[in-house]
Amino acid sequence: MTFVPRRSETITYSLIPEIDLPQGVHSRSYDVALGPQWKVAWPGGQGLARYLLDHPGEISGRSALDLGCGGGVVSIAACMAGARRLIAVDKDEQALSACRSNLQRQGFAAPEHAIELCRITDLTDFRPDVEILLLSEVLYTAGLRRAIIPWILSRLEAGCTMLLGERVQEGLDALPLELAARYEVRGENLAGRPKSYSVFVWRAEG
Repeated sequence: MTFVPRRSETITYSLIPEIDLPQGVHSRSYDVALGPQWKVAWPGGQGLARYLLDHPGEISGRSALDLGCGGGVVSIAACMAGARRLIAVDKDEQALSACRSNLQRQGFAAPEHAIELCRITDLTDFRPDVEILLLSEVLYTAGLRRAIIPWILSRLEAGCTMLLGERVQEGLDALPLELAARYEVRGENLAGRPKSYSVFVWRAEG
């Protein structure tokens, strides 16, 4: 099924007011996913997007990979910040469809803006030719960390720089991280009451 947002219904997040997303698709409850993961603009993605918009020098004129792109918040910010080329990757076809639609809403259509969207289910032999790795909310369980951290380390050894937006801090010791920024993302708990989420943006180089 192709994701087609209704243009008149949009939602803006306070941390990233530059980016409009389809209302009714992206939830503000970040404790659990009340549907597919890509339907939520997770705090880690919002924080990383804010960092890119505030520090375009990190990505302007460079090639980037958005791993686990979901609905495309980070991909949009990367394009806004001047990425020369973008590869948006997810394992879910619907996520890629949503990402493509949301990029187009912001005026970034492939192939005019050197954007490629790819479905990847196994990182083992995935060696993208990019300068910057963008990851957000992909290391929040031990299983994900076991699967993804060795791949990250291999890409860092190949000369990539990584920017990571995460709420979790535990289990990341294997990565050579330096704290780049910290943000507070406003959301709500499952009861609909306001809740603040701390987001850390980390930088790593090989």
